[in-house]
Amino acid sequence: MVLRKFPEALSKFKAAAALKPDEPHVQFALGDAYAANGHSLDAIDAFKEAIKLDPKMTQAYSALAGFYGQLGRNDDALQVMSQAIQVRDNDPELLYQLGTLQVQAGAVQQSIEVFNRVIALKPDRAYAHLSLGLAYLQLSQFPDAARALTEAVRLDPLNPSANYNLGITLQRLGRHAEAVPAFKRATESKQDWAAAFQMLGAAYRELGDNEKWLAAEKEAARLEPNDVSILTSLAYAFRENREFSEAIAPLRQIVRLAPNDVDALYLLGNTYLMAAKHDEAIAALSKVLEMKPDHADARDRLRASTARKHLLPRLGQLKQKVADEPGSAEAHAELASSYNSLGMFAESETEYLKAIALEPKDGDLYNGLAIAYDEWGKQDKAIEYYEKAIKLKPHHVLYFSLGTAYEKQAKLEEAIKAYQDSIKIKPTFTYGLYSLAGVYLKQGRPEEAIEPLRKMVEVEPNSVFGQHALGIAYAQTGEKNGAMQQYHILQNLNPRLAADLLRMIPK
Repeated sequence: MVLRKFPEALSKFKAAAALKPDEPHVQFALGDAYAANGHSLDAIDAFKEAIKLDPKMTQAYSALAGFYGQLGRNDDALQVMSQAIQVRDNDPELLYQLGTLQVQAGAVQQSIEVFNRVIALKPDRAYAHLSLGLAYLQLSQFPDAARALTEAVRLDPLNPSANYNLGITLQRLGRHAEAVPAFKRATESKQDWAAAFQMLGAAYRELGDNEKWLAAEKEAARLEPNDVSILTSLAYAFRENREFSEAIAPLRQIVRLAPNDVDALYLLGNTYLMAAKHDEAIAALSKVLEMKPDHADARDRLRASTARKHLLPRLGQLKQKVADEPGSAEAHAELASSYNSLGMFAESETEYLKAIALEPKDGDLYNGLAIAYDEWGKQDKAIEYYEKAIKLKPHHVLYFSLGTAYEKQAKLEEAIKAYQDSIKIKPTFTYGLYSLAGVYLKQGRPEEAIEPLRKMVEVEPNSVFGQHALGIAYAQTGEKNGAMQQYHILQNLNPRLAADLLRMIPK
C-alpha cells in the first residue's frame, strides 16, 4: 500500500488470506487493507482474527485499539489495549498508546499514571513528557504540567508543541517573563503558527511591553488575516499603543466577518471616537443601539461622540474665557477637560497645571490631570497625580483608577493593593472586585480570585464577564462542580462564553 493503491492491495491480501487463513500476519495485513479502504467492520474482524490466531501479537492489539479510537469507540479501544498490556506489561509503546487513548476517552487522571510508567521505562522520550504535561495541563495542575513540559523541551528543544504548551502553562502560573522565550522558540520552530505569535503577544502584554505585544500581534494577523480572535488582540494592541486610527482596520474586518457581533461593533465605534472620527463613531454606536437598545456603554459613548463633534467649534470660546478670567481655576479646568476630550493632551496638561496652581487643594483637578496623563499613556505621571488626588479626597473610584494605572505598568502587587483599598471603601464596587480577581488570575492565583468574583456576581448576577471569570477560576483550581455550575449559568446569559468556559473545564 506504499503507492496508495488501496483497492489493489486489498484484493491481493484477500487472496493471500484465502490461501493462508491460519497465518496471523496475513490477517493483520488484511485488516490494514480493509481499514485503508474504509471497510470498518471487515477491518475489525481481520484484526480480531489475527489476535485469535496469535494471542501474543501485540501489533494486532495496537492496530485494533487504534482503529477503535478512530471510530470513537473509546471503551472498546481501552479494553483491547488492556489486553495488550497483559501480554507485554512493560512495553513503553503500548503503554504510551494506552495513555493516549485514555486522554481521548476523558480518563485523563488515569493517563497520568500510565505516562509516568512510560517515562520510568524510557526517561529520554520527549513525547512522553509532552503528553504527561498536556494531561496535567488539561486538569489545571499547572506546576506539574510545567515540570513535565520543561523536561520535554530539554529533551527536544525545537518541538513547537512542547514550547507552546510550556508557554501556556507558565502564563497560567503568572510566570510571564519565562513564558516569552517558550513562545519565541515555538514561533522560531514553526514560523507560520499564528496562535503562537498571538500568545507571545499576550505574554508581552502582561509584562507591560506594549510595543513588542503589537509586533507579535501584527505577525499573527499577517498569518491569519481573518481570525477574529487574533484581529481583536491586534486591535487592543494598537489601542494600548495609542494608535487608534490603525486599530480601526482590524475592527472593521471583524465587523465584516461577524456583522451581528454587537461587542465588536461597539469597540469599533469607541475606537472611532478615540481616533477623533466623530461621524463614523456616531454611525457605529447608533447601529449598536439599534441592535441592542439597552447597551448603556454605547449610549454613553454616543453622547461623548456627539459632544466632541460639537466641542471643537466651542474651543475658541473656552480659550477666550481663560483670557478674560486668568485667575479662574474653573475656566482653566474646563478648557483642560475639553483639550483632553479632543486628545490634545499636552495642551490639557498645561491648563490643568495652571488650575492646580490656583486651587492646590482641589482633588478633582489632580484627578482630571491624572486621567489626562493616563489617556496620554504617561502612567508614571498618572500614578503620581492619582495619589495626590487620593490624599486630598479618598474615593473608591480614585483607588480603582490608580490600580488600573499600576496594572498597565505590570506592577501587579501595587495594583492589588489599590484595588483592595477601593473595595475597602465600597465593598460592593464591582469594577474593583472584577479587576482584583483579574490580577490574581494573571498571577496564576485562581484560588484567591474566587472570593472577589463571588461577591461581584452576588451584586451583578447578570454580569457575563464576572460569571465567566468565576468559571475560569474554578476550572483552574480543579473545582469541576463549581466550573460546571458557572457553565450552566452562562448558557442562559451568553452561549459563546459558555462554550469558551467548557473548553477549559477538566474532563
